[in-house]
Amino acid sequence: MKINISIAVTSCFHYTGTLKANNTSTDIKLQITSLTTYSKSINSTTSETVSEVTSEITNKIISEITSKITSETTSDNTSEIISKITSKATSEATSETTSE
Repeated sequence: MKINISIAVTSCFHYTGTLKANNTSTDIKLQITSLTTYSKSINSTTSETVSEVTSEITNKIISEITSKITSETTSDNTSEIISKITSKATSEATSETTSE
């Protein structure tokens, strides 16, 4: 048996919030528009479970979004912004499994 797992962030979404840095605040709007798909197969020789692979792929997507934000912003509350965006990204990630 072989199971293919594919997770994609399929929709563009926005985060509107406030960057706080150096005692000043700036309103910002971040937009993630990239469509990213990660795939991985599980077969009988793989010890990972479907949920483990799903989690691994979701973490890769979160990592990509995190690096994009940290490279484009310098602020004291970047982690708060990343947390809100990755939470939304995770909830919007779609999972499709097909077994052969």
